[in-house]
Amino acid sequence: MNEPIAERDKLWDDFLAEWPIERLEVMTLSEYSKAGDKNCFTYWIESRTEGLGSIWGGSAFKFGIFGRKDQSVKAGGEGVAYGTEYAWSTKFGATQEDAFEAVRKLVVSIAHASSKGNLAEVESADFGPATKWKIAFLYQDRAQPKIVDIYKIDHLRTAAGAGKQATASQLHTLLTSTLGSKHILDMGDELWKKIEDVEARQLSTAAALEYLQSAATLKPIKESTEKMAGFQCDTGPQLALLLGNQVPTLFLNNGSWLAPVSGALASIEEYKADKPRNSNIAANAPALAIGNAIVKVKVPDLASLKLLLDAYSGEDAGTPVPPASVKANLPLEQIPLNQILYGPPGTGKTFRTIAEAVRIVDPAFYAQHNGERTALKRRFDELVHAEHVRFVTFHQSFSYEDFVEGLRPLPGEAGGLRYEVVDGVFKSLCVSADFQVTRQATAPADVGKRTIWKMSLGNTQIDEDEIFDECIEGGYALLGYGKNIDFSGAKTAEDIQARYKSAGLNPKDLPEFAVGSVSTFLLQVKKGDLVVVTEGNFKFRAIGEFTGDYEYAPKSESWDGFAQKRRVKWLRVYEPALPYGELMKKQFVQRTIYKLRPHAIDVEKLAALLSPHGQQVGGLHGGEAEMRKVLIIDEINRGNVSRIFGEIITLLEESKRKGQSEALQVLLPYSKKLFSVPKNVYVIGTMNTADRSLTGLDIALRRRFSFVELASDPAKLKGVVIEGQIDLSELLEAINSRIEVLLDRDHCIGHTYFMSLKSDSPLSELANVFRKQVIPLLQEYFFEDWGRIRLVLNDHRKSDPQHCFFRVPAHSAQSLIGEDVIASSDDRRWLLNERAFNFVASYLGVIGKVSG
Repeated sequence: MNEPIAERDKLWDDFLAEWPIERLEVMTLSEYSKAGDKNCFTYWIESRTEGLGSIWGGSAFKFGIFGRKDQSVKAGGEGVAYGTEYAWSTKFGATQEDAFEAVRKLVVSIAHASSKGNLAEVESADFGPATKWKIAFLYQDRAQPKIVDIYKIDHLRTAAGAGKQATASQLHTLLTSTLGSKHILDMGDELWKKIEDVEARQLSTAAALEYLQSAATLKPIKESTEKMAGFQCDTGPQLALLLGNQVPTLFLNNGSWLAPVSGALASIEEYKADKPRNSNIAANAPALAIGNAIVKVKVPDLASLKLLLDAYSGEDAGTPVPPASVKANLPLEQIPLNQILYGPPGTGKTFRTIAEAVRIVDPAFYAQHNGERTALKRRFDELVHAEHVRFVTFHQSFSYEDFVEGLRPLPGEAGGLRYEVVDGVFKSLCVSADFQVTRQATAPADVGKRTIWKMSLGNTQIDEDEIFDECIEGGYALLGYGKNIDFSGAKTAEDIQARYKSAGLNPKDLPEFAVGSVSTFLLQVKKGDLVVVTEGNFKFRAIGEFTGDYEYAPKSESWDGFAQKRRVKWLRVYEPALPYGELMKKQFVQRTIYKLRPHAIDVEKLAALLSPHGQQVGGLHGGEAEMRKVLIIDEINRGNVSRIFGEIITLLEESKRKGQSEALQVLLPYSKKLFSVPKNVYVIGTMNTADRSLTGLDIALRRRFSFVELASDPAKLKGVVIEGQIDLSELLEAINSRIEVLLDRDHCIGHTYFMSLKSDSPLSELANVFRKQVIPLLQEYFFEDWGRIRLVLNDHRKSDPQHCFFRVPAHSAQSLIGEDVIASSDDRRWLLNERAFNFVASYLGVIGKVSG
């Protein structure tokens, strides 16, 4: 929701103080627009005054002339020109100087006209529609306002409930005529609520067509046909609307513009340049015809359509990038935080989870490689390695202790066992998604070449956190061993033992690790070495660089130890402590201080943690995007959900997540600490409906998850014909149709079992799929009821027995046991006919055809 009125009023004051009309009349080109300058006029208009109405989206040519971030050589034409530093619309002038002079005069005239209440003059100004009305709003008479903070004509028409003939000046006049004593910004908030309510309703294709026809940034390419309408954006790209679908379906150029809006779309299908497509595209939008990489998208509502068009029409390197707070919210708005992909075996659930995880964590990569299985799997593996995605499989023995937290026995430093509260996979992921860097300093560039030590600062098992806090605040590390002995000047292990003896202690009577820790801290640690501070064996909470030699620093008499000190520059301090997997290849061990070897620490992760951006993962740098975490739960229906999730199930709801309006915390039973689920943690479950139907799922789980069905899709096998006769799509359709009749659709056979086959595949490969996958599945589904399996494969209708996959045994049951005995029993014996797999007619018989 918008900021309070008083804050936005103050923002309005600040703008006018910075940009009075008098300054507009003499401003220079660089003051008007300069790439990277957050104090130039265009940046104020679009970004800094966003609280007074947004004009994000579209091309930067809406400003007439703008500073280019990308200063590479770019060809102009079709009404635009590119210089090294600036790009401009040539209707304002052939050179950047002429263009700016014309633009400046327009901006000044708009501001003057608005201040005098002359909306007709604003309307007639040949300038970017939203831009000129934003300028007019800011310079109007605030005592008698006539313009609301809504600048796009379609939004104004929605707010006023007016038709497409109404002009912007008419709509502003109409809307403000009922203002009365109400603040103009209050009125704008009320109108925006109305607009959002209207745009959230499901959109019909007819309504989408009407909107496209009335959009100021689009023009029809030609008169639409019965099946398709084509349009061209004022910035060049073409799009086509399919007119026969219930859900609005559009074809557009593929490109990086898609990533920020992908989450708002109902579906996205990528067409590579050579992929066949609707034959009407070439006639209605020739730039999208075969030979061009395009996408087909389905749009659920008007708001999504507008978002899509803003992104698509603004495909230009010079377009300003919206603030992170705006941009980060767009891609994931429509992706459920909790979802379960369900369907029978072989419908692509596992791969869909891979693609969905990449889409959530790295939407730009997903948009570029959607449909490319190898690329998505490679990126998925990178994200798993970086701990942004975790994968777990539920089973009957999986427990709350595995998922949330539990006690685990661990070896102690002095021998014997101790018990530590260990985070389960879900809690660990939540902690890594919600940590804060509470202290940060510039790290050395060569961290991979430094010696790295693990060290404990205080015993977390007996609540010695004040030691850790003191070390962080003081900029040093304290060792708890060595009593209060001064080891200054000790050069060897023998010197250290001599100091113990001088203090009346025999080193042989002390634990070996106590003497060894002092020796390591004094003699082996060097200035420039790095140190990782742990919290137990499964977490770390700080990373530092040793900057000083050993110092003796005795504490009060009540402290027996912690007198051994080294100066440390703390590079990163984390709250809460991070799971060891964010840094290590294996968990820490209990020793107080020891060297981390290359086989134990992941140096790439260390470098990422210490980078200026915090964590970096294969192209993700900083911001909310890098913090998204995904937990994939395979076979979620096989676990005891109520036992595994426990009280956490309530916290999964979107409204109950941390930072949300109804956020909740629970006190965990083992750690006795409060816990909440961050809003940037996504849970994706998979469910094989052949094992268990949706109706058998825990009700609490069903209420908190969105369910996405992945059904068997024979159409994906369309055009794959083995031996020139066996149409795989028809074969799978026939099998599944009979399974639905004899059992149910939850037990259909998925298309992915056949996806490895091509039209030039030999019959033997199809035989392998049947022998190793289809037949075993049918055996499982029908509990080896061979008679019903024969019905599925249509064996009972085949005229030639050698084409039947199952045959009756040679010896009848009566001859084997006796007619009197077998009469009361059902002979369910059938033998697999191996020869049938070698005949084309065997498979054609399943479809109901005969061999040609």
